Amino acid sequence: KIDPTYRGRTYFEMWLYQAAQKRKIPVLAICHGMQLLNVLYGGTLYQDVQSEIKGARNHRSAKKPLHRAELQPGSLMHRVFRKRVFLVHSQHHQAVKVPGRSLRITGFSEDGVAEALEGPPRTLAVQWHPERQPKDPVQVRLFRHFMRLARDRTQKQES
Repeated sequence: KIDPTYRGRTYFEMWLYQAAQKRKIPVLAICHGMQLLNVLYGGTLYQDVQSEIKGARNHRSAKKPLHRAELQPGSLMHRVFRKRVFLVHSQHHQAVKVPGRSLRITGFSEDGVAEALEGPPRTLAVQWHPERQPKDPVQVRLFRHFMRLARDRTQKQES
């Protein structure tokens, strides 16, 4: 149930992430980016959420793309979003199964699918698509936080 992927893109994105980490550049990993991040750190994926997780919702539904996500209290994501439960726009069929070394799952959907990962410095990772909710003030917090990270890095370089 997996469509073929272009390996060149995958290898480039892996190299890009590693280069950003070396240069201390913030990274925002969304959907496939979160999955790739997990694999980079040695984690595994569900290849098809609906067929591998009993009772999983259709995370690819075009008719009902929104579902609830819940963040762990005290996590970075909880501090960024300032909410524990909110609606997210989902469009994927793969998901983190076992988190890679130094990664931890800090957000889940109602059916138990991983929705947020934390671990590496200056790296934010979400499974949903916050860019598809541009008017949602909760989702905007993620982008504002990411821009602050980037601005802080730039200001440190200029000093």
